[in-house]
Amino acid sequence: MDNVKHVTLGFKLSIKLSIPYWTIYIDAIKLSYNTIWITMVNEEDHDEELYWGIVNSIINDKRVCTHPYLRRVSSERAFRLKRNHDEVLSECHLLEELKGAIENAPEEAILFHLDGRNDFATWVREEIGDLELGADLERIRPSKTIDVRSELVHVLDSRIKALRYDSVNLIFD
Repeated sequence: MDNVKHVTLGFKLSIKLSIPYWTIYIDAIKLSYNTIWITMVNEEDHDEELYWGIVNSIINDKRVCTHPYLRRVSSERAFRLKRNHDEVLSECHLLEELKGAIENAPEEAILFHLDGRNDFATWVREEIGDLELGADLERIRPSKTIDVRSELVHVLDSRIKALRYDSVNLIFD
């Protein structure tokens, strides 16, 4: 089929668009990466302009093209950075917000979340869904030999950059 294009985007999607004289199927299949299969069926020749219009619409919708781990979580699922059990310093809905909150948090707040547990790793695994980042954060433990804040920020920053790089990655055959 000459009119099948392969587009890698970093999200799951399945739509069927009906435009007069056209049937357009867009499906995302999760393999080792997300693949968007765009199939345009028409008795006439393949309309390249229409195809690119659809692809650009998908790409320009930032909610669609953002990696799922970089998306905003609801207030109910937000991370509450606390100094202690009672005092909430900030509410984080995104990995980027968590990184910023850790950068600016007092040391006792960071240690509070690492005391006998690792709330950062738990939130990333359970609410964001990023098992890889959760495991990396879980390895960070307070000690006299490392700067915990710098280590947390470094791990978060590296992962955020990697996810941003993967968020819109197009491959056309």
